[in-house]
Amino acid sequence: MEETYQGYFQHDGRFVADIPTVKMPAMRRVIVKVLADDYVTPAKTSSQKQKDALGRLYAGLAVIDNEPLDDEFDAIMSQRFNIGRELDL
Repeated sequence: MEETYQGYFQHDGRFVADIPTVKMPAMRRVIVKVLADDYVTPAKTSSQKQKDALGRLYAGLAVIDNEPLDDEFDAIMSQRFNIGRELDL
């Protein structure tokens, strides 16, 4: 039985399939055909997207001044809903 997998090789030589759920069979003879088209950046995985988002969050937090919060913040926080408190949990 033959199966075809599409993907790309990373700089360290690891093969990454376009569909992340693909499990490459172990100990099988393979034929690798390298295409002549330009390198296409693969879609980011979920973990890569999360890592990027955390990086942006940390960068944003780093630029926030360390000014003390004012009375308006305390008033807003006192009005927040807490389901545990409201239901006596």
